[in-house]
Amino acid sequence: MTLSPTLPSASPSPLGLGALLALLDEGPTSLPLQSVKVRARVSGPIARAVVEMAYENDHAEILEVLHLFPVPPQGAVHGFVLRADDLEVQGVCREKEQARAEYHDAREQGHRAALLESHRPDVHQLKVANIPPKATITVRLELSWVLPWEGGRQRFAFPTTIAPRYLPGKVIGADGEGILPDTDRVPDASSLQPPVLLGEPAPLDLELEIDGAVKLLEVAQHSARTELGERVRITPRGGKLDRDFVVAFSLAQATPSLQAWTDGERTLVQVLPPTDLSAEPLPRDATFIVDISGSMSGTKMEAAKLALRTALRGLDAQDRFRLLAFDNVVEAYRDAAFLPLTEAELSAAEVWVDRLHPRGGTEMLAPLKLGLEPKAEPGRLHTLLFITDGQAWNRQELIAAVYHRRNAARLHTLGIDTAVNEDLLGQLARVGGGTATFCTPQDDIEERVAALESRFGAPLVQVTELGGLPRNGEVFSDQPALLWLESAPEAITLKARGPAGDFELETKAQRTDSLGAAFAKERIQALEDRLVVHPHEEEALKPAILKLSLAHQVLSSQTAFVAVDKSAKVLGPKVQVSQPSAVPDQWEGGGGAPMMAAAAPPPPSPMGARRPPGASAPPRGVKKSAKRPTPKRPASKRERGVVELFQRVFSGAPDMEEVEESMVLADEAPTIMAPSPAPPVFEPEPAVEDRVTSPAVGLVQSQRVDGSWGGVPETVAALLALVLLGNTRLTGARRRAVAKAARWLGKRSEPLAAEALEILAAAEAGQAPEPSELAGFVVPGPEGEVLAGLT
Repeated sequence: MTLSPTLPSASPSPLGLGALLALLDEGPTSLPLQSVKVRARVSGPIARAVVEMAYENDHAEILEVLHLFPVPPQGAVHGFVLRADDLEVQGVCREKEQARAEYHDAREQGHRAALLESHRPDVHQLKVANIPPKATITVRLELSWVLPWEGGRQRFAFPTTIAPRYLPGKVIGADGEGILPDTDRVPDASSLQPPVLLGEPAPLDLELEIDGAVKLLEVAQHSARTELGERVRITPRGGKLDRDFVVAFSLAQATPSLQAWTDGERTLVQVLPPTDLSAEPLPRDATFIVDISGSMSGTKMEAAKLALRTALRGLDAQDRFRLLAFDNVVEAYRDAAFLPLTEAELSAAEVWVDRLHPRGGTEMLAPLKLGLEPKAEPGRLHTLLFITDGQAWNRQELIAAVYHRRNAARLHTLGIDTAVNEDLLGQLARVGGGTATFCTPQDDIEERVAALESRFGAPLVQVTELGGLPRNGEVFSDQPALLWLESAPEAITLKARGPAGDFELETKAQRTDSLGAAFAKERIQALEDRLVVHPHEEEALKPAILKLSLAHQVLSSQTAFVAVDKSAKVLGPKVQVSQPSAVPDQWEGGGGAPMMAAAAPPPPSPMGARRPPGASAPPRGVKKSAKRPTPKRPASKRERGVVELFQRVFSGAPDMEEVEESMVLADEAPTIMAPSPAPPVFEPEPAVEDRVTSPAVGLVQSQRVDGSWGGVPETVAALLALVLLGNTRLTGARRRAVAKAARWLGKRSEPLAAEALEILAAAEAGQAPEPSELAGFVVPGPEGEVLAGLT
């Protein structure tokens, strides 16, 4: 079977891909979603948000709205309200088929109703039936989730759009209401992808409050107004639904190694052991896998290259490495074997990285299988770093492949995008025994990867007992473990085993609001993770998920929320419209789009016509009305840019049979393809590293494989400069570089080396040197110039 999807040439709106302003023959018209209002608050480890979505019917017909939208993948939806006029109807969480039946009956009888389902942890579908002409209906959601930590900071991320994602496999039909067909590799794909919006995204009205005094605060991707008081309030300026709203922060008070919060019924415990890289690390075999698909174009590709170079520079002399790059095929540096780390090999690898460019589709399965293929050798660690935007729909098979092939390897994921797929990359890291880190293309990628590098060794701490009960959990540096107790003891004791031996910690729990929804979500997520990797256990797992979901009124894969207003009936002609989703910011002009190689549906059939069996669903839209025709306007610059973006991607869509012949979809060994030439997709924006000004970047990038900067004086100058920049073996993003330099100096007999190590030890004990005290260590050369600039 050969699939060569193309765009319709007669219209500026590529309806075959689901892009639309609205599906009216008279021309573009308004869409139902008018605004999204988010009010969020962070208290301790928990974020809570109230989301209001307003839908306005600006047409003469009665509307039913279909809306696929994102939520934080960790978010527990535990409240659902339908508001029409002055009436509010509280939604109820029911078994999914029962909720669908109630909604269908209400829709047919003319009652206003709403149905909320979860198709993926980060993709929900809302249906709102019987919106009268010129009326507005508002749907309100309540969510709670445990905030993740990255690099010693909590991270609040609220997604606003579902990016187009690559869909592999052969078409088998279309049962859902999205724009894609189902395939043999993603059988639920037709329920996942919304149409693509060509017009301007709806505005985002968001306020975030953080309890407590904030020490560090970083708002990514938005300009924002910050108000200080008893709590910090952050409000984006001019926000639109085309990028994630991301805030990273740390509180002013020190974070202890053990904290706990309780609502009187259950307790959430956070374990954050101190970092110490002074010990000699185990040698490691490091596999780096980077995505070079079309969606990585522009700033994302430059950020990914910087991440690779930083990770390579973080290796130790006894480590080995290999590099894999993938789109529809897998390319390897050399022959995909582990290579010894030498200066010559490192330089050659960096040249290979610099030559990477984005091309085809996001086929993740083969590189993950290849990356996990070798088993760890005795006495060596096997770690993988997977760098991608995560924009692919074949989540189940990827997670299952990692789970069943992991052996003793540890898979860490690094997601880079303005609307990254946190759900997929987070779950890959969970089943891969590693951690997930998420960045925007404008972040300090070097700092994030340097912090990630400190986790690549063995786990720092093994939890053995919590609250008097045996536990088995691993804690990485700067990545707290969050553990639950189904009780509320006055004092919590934790026993663990670290590099220096067994130790014990004790704390008292702080009182907080109800933790029930977050607790239920964590339990449901664990069961749903298991269902993905052990589908044969569904007869036991699905009822367990359903029971938890109903007991706590938390949305899951087995339930849905339904709300019905029976106070009035709305009778008359009815039509259906699908709310499109914006292309993520930086994906037009400076970015690409994933190739949905097997998924582009054919041009849509007329509204109301039945599609043949196996045909993919056309984009949902408003049926033709009897209103006076509206003159068609020319396509805007943004609309033309989006259409051109998809044309560039789909004009080179491969034959899926050829792709499958070159990829590994079963157990055979992967085929490593030689690099193939490809035309540039877009002119990239300025490289990410050009925007990074920290002097630590140049120092770390020039550090040698053995940990030195050449001689003892140069290494001492570089080490002390890093100390003045806030880095030791215990703290700072560049602590791994400090540890490597310290180990190298520790093997030298010169008094200068011993003096530098004494200054480092004093800084780690809380006695940081004054900059003027280090002026005598300045030497000629770049290392001395950095130190001189700091003293």
